[in-house]
Amino acid sequence: CERDDGTTHTFVLPDIPRMADSPPGMAHLSDDRPESQMQPSEAEEIVGLLRQMRVMAHVHPTGLQKSAIRVVLPGGREAIWDADSAAGLEAQVLADGMLVGFVPLIAGSEDFDARQSADVIARADYGPRA
Repeated sequence: CERDDGTTHTFVLPDIPRMADSPPGMAHLSDDRPESQMQPSEAEEIVGLLRQMRVMAHVHPTGLQKSAIRVVLPGGREAIWDADSAAGLEAQVLADGMLVGFVPLIAGSEDFDARQSADVIARADYGPRA
């Protein structure tokens, strides 16, 4: 970047090694795991199954060709499932856009089909109402 006095400075970001014990769902800058966000067609299939179970669910777009699942909860809360790049299912619980809880990564859910995913989402413990 060029400064007012005409000198030029170059900023170099340090090479940050991958943390060995990164918490689930926390991608690191040099993390080489494949991105695993949900495709819109997969989210639509799961939402359809959830609606058949009488769960108020919607496809929640998170980016170009990526989606999450939004589940409306009692007390004005909502759960956003699989909005990050973690492998497997996990959810953030929000109230008025503020994080109020989470559903931790469901063990083995990276291998679930749509029906298994919908079942887990429908039966999840979202914690006490705010």
